[in-house]
Amino acid sequence: MTLLTRSVVLSAALLGTAHATPVEVTFNIVNAAQFIGSWVDGAEQRVITSDEPLAPFTMVYRFDTENPLLDTPGTSSTVYVSSIFRQGASSTSPYTAWAMGGLPPASQAIWPLETQVQYGHSITDHDGPTVPQPSWENTGLTTGTRWDLTGETTHETYSYSRGIGWSQQGPMIARQDFHALDASEYIAWLQAQVGKTFEGAYNETTGHSVVRLVDFGGGKLPSGNPQDLLSWSSLGVRGDVVLTSVVAIPEPATSALWAMGALGLLALARRRAQGQA
Repeated sequence: MTLLTRSVVLSAALLGTAHATPVEVTFNIVNAAQFIGSWVDGAEQRVITSDEPLAPFTMVYRFDTENPLLDTPGTSSTVYVSSIFRQGASSTSPYTAWAMGGLPPASQAIWPLETQVQYGHSITDHDGPTVPQPSWENTGLTTGTRWDLTGETTHETYSYSRGIGWSQQGPMIARQDFHALDASEYIAWLQAQVGKTFEGAYNETTGHSVVRLVDFGGGKLPSGNPQDLLSWSSLGVRGDVVLTSVVAIPEPATSALWAMGALGLLALARRRAQGQA
């Protein structure tokens, strides 16, 4: 590698760290099936409605690594920490229009459709802060929104989400070394999962429930009594997930800055070469 090439590479590395870089995570969804759900004896019951597995498709999630919400480990024997990245977006699936077809207008939703990426890690400390303990990891990349519509006697809730999530055994780790992952650590963790298959990790679901309003003295509120649940239903797609890539996507401003820096280094190298001639 020439001095000029090394300089350009170094410039790219330095300029690339000046701003948070969006990360793009790509999954293949396989062995997927459509379902409808209903509420039976206090639990959701799903019925598969597709006779054959659906054709594989790709889902892409992008999130910003800037300013994640990081937990500090607590003091109880079971310790859970999480890292949350709120600024994100995701692609739609071939079934998004079908899943969202019966939902109210987007303008009536409690919040706009948003994407959040989360990583969680837990240990149970039995043997002291310096002794490595088994740990458990989970992650979720979810896009969703919700509607709450209150009538004279009933309250309706609609929800929609498309997400990928799974749990797995984590490394042996001592409590003194236990912490929420920052952006670079989470990206490295994701990259270590590339090529793995996670069963049932994709869920795209629309839900709808109707509950009776109850007068609590200060006004009518949705009842929390299961007997006041008048109806509940869901539909969606569930499938297995293969993580195929985790890449940094330079923002336009960062790319332009890198290009300006590289051109400046080239000009400097030419001037030096001409001075030595």
